[in-house]
Amino acid sequence: MKTEQELKEEFDQNFISDEKKRNKERSSQIKETWDNPRIFKARTTRNHVFVQWFPYESVDEFKSVAHAFNVLGLPLYKHSRFRTRLKKVGALDFVYNGKTYKFEVKK
Repeated sequence: MKTEQELKEEFDQNFISDEKKRNKERSSQIKETWDNPRIFKARTTRNHVFVQWFPYESVDEFKSVAHAFNVLGLPLYKHSRFRTRLKKVGALDFVYNGKTYKFEVKK
């Protein structure tokens, strides 16, 4: 009869083994998606964004939406969803702490 420690070690080994298999399968599936030209292009395309915020009238260029959010002190956790919407429409306002930031993406 196995001890409690032996049972725990056996369970851990099986669980870790199963988890490694799942990770390997997931990894190979993700790798396969890079073969799709549409997905490849979407993942590798980088668009600069232009941001005008008030009370300043100047327009600043940033290498990405995330970079703009970081530099401007905007909540970084909101940039991903905002970026998706921005890319669809081309120009979009982001309001934070009563200030309006006008984003425009150039393709």
